[in-house]
Amino acid sequence: SNATISSCEALTLDADGERWDVLSPMHEPRRRFACAAVGGCVIVAGGTISGSVVSTATEVYEEGLVRWRRLPCSLPHDTQLDVSADLFNATSCARHCEGYY
Repeated sequence: SNATISSCEALTLDADGERWDVLSPMHEPRRRFACAAVGGCVIVAGGTISGSVVSTATEVYEEGLVRWRRLPCSLPHDTQLDVSADLFNATSCARHCEGYY
């Protein structure tokens, strides 16, 4: 099947690079999102929710607290950009949300 699904599932590779471990799920299922690691956190921004519905939401995984948290900022609502593999957008959002995580 060529079906593409959105998922809340998140995985991490262990320190030895031998095993994938399941993290707690994100709040919003998505695919084709921007992602950046910043100071012990992973920031996920944008992406596609289903079909052509684009998300402007941003979440951060706090490794020390072992949880995902929604950030009170988002990508511009009028954006038509596809954030897949666009680390600039996640990094820009990280700077914009500085102090919230």
